[in-house]
Amino acid sequence: MKKNKQPIGGILTKSNLISEEELEYLLYQSKIIEKRIGESAVELGYISEQEMIRVLSEHTGIPIVELKYVEINKDILSLLPYKYCYANKIMPYKVYCNKLFIAMVDPLNSRLLDDIAIKLNVDIITAICGETDLLNAFDKYKDAFFCESASEVLSINVDKRPLKIKLSKAMKLLILFILLDIFFFVQWFFGFYLFKRLF
Repeated sequence: MKKNKQPIGGILTKSNLISEEELEYLLYQSKIIEKRIGESAVELGYISEQEMIRVLSEHTGIPIVELKYVEINKDILSLLPYKYCYANKIMPYKVYCNKLFIAMVDPLNSRLLDDIAIKLNVDIITAICGETDLLNAFDKYKDAFFCESASEVLSINVDKRPLKIKLSKAMKLLILFILLDIFFFVQWFFGFYLFKRLF
């Protein structure tokens, strides 16, 4: 399987699907609104979603998956949190021989894949899916996802010890004075009470 890590903009211009001027605008827009070039190209009508998927697959060697035809086991979806998958536009859909198969809109995000592979201790196999297909799958399987936040689930070292509250010196002194006041008040009260009983 061929691997091509060429940026999506270069892939689209090389395939004559967008012009150099359109690419320049997409690059400018991606810096302003922090949106992926491929996503903007589809939204602006430069290319259809199906063309985007086909070109990405041809140039990267990554296969296409249509999630609408895949029945996903809930145990697989529980491996990652919903918000994390939704934000990164990915969805785990199969596990086989310690390999986690993930459908993605942007299969060129190798940093994300490396992060998941390390923290879940599995090999990652990617497939390209359309954003519309992915969003429909999110609606279908939302309740099956892990419910915690991404930081809680994907954290390597989770400190489960009781929370220790750090107090400033001024706060410690204030608490000490309050406790001393309570102590002296209790002493005075019992002293006064005994005095009244005796005399």
